[in-house]
Amino acid sequence: MNAIGDTTMRGLEYALDGMKARMDVHANNLTNANTPGFRSARVDFESNLKQALASRDKDLDRTPGPQVKNAMGLADAQGNTVSLETEMTELMKANLMQRTLVNAYNFKVGVLRAAITGR
Repeated sequence: MNAIGDTTMRGLEYALDGMKARMDVHANNLTNANTPGFRSARVDFESNLKQALASRDKDLDRTPGPQVKNAMGLADAQGNTVSLETEMTELMKANLMQRTLVNAYNFKVGVLRAAITGR
């Protein structure tokens, strides 16, 4: 943890890393939508973040990173489990969540800047 950062900032950084991983996985799923036998994947980081924030020490630096798991879904005739509708919807949700997290991070930085500069 850096000298200025606190649990809130570290939690936001962890969540932003998780959202980036999620968006990368959705982009990969979309790229392989027509690849025979391709299995779509999902990213889970919220359960690790929740568990770390609930612990007493709240050391997010030791929290495992995002976990990529196979998504459950019905395969098409070529054995591909990517659903374009699902992937696009999830990618838009991830984008909105990332924007929200960035706004929260910027707000926290602004509060620290005001405290440091006195303005």
